[in-house]
Amino acid sequence: MKSRLTEKQYKLIKEKEVKIPNEPLLGSIDGHKEKETAFLNNIQYVFDVAGFVPVYGDLIDVINSIIYFIRGKNLEGFLSIIAIIPVVGSLIALPFKVLFKLIPQSAIKKIVNFIHTGNGKQAAQTLIKIGKEKAPNELKKVLEIVRSNICPIKKGLDKINEPLVELRKFNHKFIPDYLSNKINKLGNKGIMINNTIFKFFKTIDESNDIIIKPIKKALTREISSMLSSNI
Repeated sequence: MKSRLTEKQYKLIKEKEVKIPNEPLLGSIDGHKEKETAFLNNIQYVFDVAGFVPVYGDLIDVINSIIYFIRGKNLEGFLSIIAIIPVVGSLIALPFKVLFKLIPQSAIKKIVNFIHTGNGKQAAQTLIKIGKEKAPNELKKVLEIVRSNICPIKKGLDKINEPLVELRKFNHKFIPDYLSNKINKLGNKGIMINNTIFKFFKTIDESNDIIIKPIKKALTREISSMLSSNI
């Protein structure tokens, strides 16, 4: 990242800076709304003063999504990242929200925990398995919309990854080390989550699953009708 802060800009940052403990990212803000807000304010102000807002304005939404995961709100984080995928995010997020209303909370927790821990393939396989049992019609809509949009999904997630890579490398002599380190850790966490979500979508796209439960019911009714007409 090309940082061009002058000493005057740095002084402005120092005046606005809200101190938070110099400890690892997860330990510093996990579960603490006040510290989380301070952390976001520091980052946002750094970008603002440094003139990064046109490039990184949307990154604040990404940061908020990652912080959901850091705070243990994995479902909110998952749906939030999906929703901000450029071009197709809102289109994809809606069927997932509907599906998640129809499957057990315990299954949802398992799925998003897999995302949080970097296992996108297992998350997708669990979603498909539970969806077949509990909400086959809604699962079908999810599978169809992901498969028909896998290319823009990949492009969108790649776009989100670009500034996260820059955050991972962020460094400037006028920015306090503890704040730079937190920005670096946030970038690393974001890249891991983002890559996991792509693996999740890729597994869905490459799966051979088709929804056969409604078809079986339809065939059963048809066979029963045929048998009745022949009696």
